[in-house]
Amino acid sequence: MTEEARGPRVEPAPEGTGRWAVQAAWAGLGAQVLAAAVAVASRAGRGPHVVVCTLLLLGGLAAAAAAFVRAVARSRTELVDVATLFLLIGSAPRRTRRWLWGAVAAQAAVGLATASARPYTSLAFGVLAPMWSYGFAVLWNATYGAFPARPGRA
Repeated sequence: MTEEARGPRVEPAPEGTGRWAVQAAWAGLGAQVLAAAVAVASRAGRGPHVVVCTLLLLGGLAAAAAAFVRAVARSRTELVDVATLFLLIGSAPRRTRRWLWGAVAAQAAVGLATASARPYTSLAFGVLAPMWSYGFAVLWNATYGAFPARPGRA
């Protein structure tokens, strides 16, 4: 693909921009790990685990919805495409992208490990929790991601 077909190159935000979103993603992982550890160790911890994972799912969906609203607003003046917005391809600094995707991967691993530890129980709710980190990754990108200007509106 030629440089012209891809569009103009845009520099991503500086490292450290939007640190709050990265911290929120990792805080969700911490909550999930704590709830999962208690749930695996004790049958009494399964109810709180369901609540924590459901809240992480709903919070991630809310963050993703907020990201979508921000992306729509930015699309008036910038070329916001689906791959760039939802996969952070070329729009986020490499280190930030690694931290955000690392949180998503870690939450998915914890959710799968927890569900595997006690199959066919409420611990399966753990697989819903990665939406938290993913929602904040997309919110970071919708807020700080670099998108090229729309032609004629620069």
